[in-house]
Amino acid sequence: MPAIQPITDELLINAIRRASERVVLISPGVWPPVAEAVAAAWEKLGCDRVTVILDVDPEICRIGYGSLEGIQILQNAAAKQGEALGQEPGIRICVFIVDQETFVFSPTPRQLEAPPGESPGSASLLRTQRSWRSPEIKTPFWITRKSSASDGGPNSSR
Repeated sequence: MPAIQPITDELLINAIRRASERVVLISPGVWPPVAEAVAAAWEKLGCDRVTVILDVDPEICRIGYGSLEGIQILQNAAAKQGEALGQEPGIRICVFIVDQETFVFSPTPRQLEAPPGESPGSASLLRTQRSWRSPEIKTPFWITRKSSASDGGPNSSR
């Protein structure tokens, strides 16, 4: 499997449908087909195995990073699980973690460009087989952990 390849909603939906351990979605917005796949994973895996963090600013929908319908699908799915969507203003990159696969890509503003896969030079993603965290940890370390000079993180002088 190539590390850099075109990304499509179909690619993400198929990965989400195969999920057996966890699904993490961090994105500026979401389109209904992907939202429906994440909602189904929430139902299948349970609330402690699905994490969704979005920028729910209406401007995101206007630009074309997702739709209100997609957000509503996920809000309803979260409510059924007794959860709320995570919200983080200013997100402009997508990170999907599905079991041990990680997808990192720049989303396509669909009001300005055709969806990935529908035009030459469509968006690409970095896809890894290994996750950045072990399966027993529920929150990826890069979401909660602050680096320091002693651990070689970006704030270190190494």
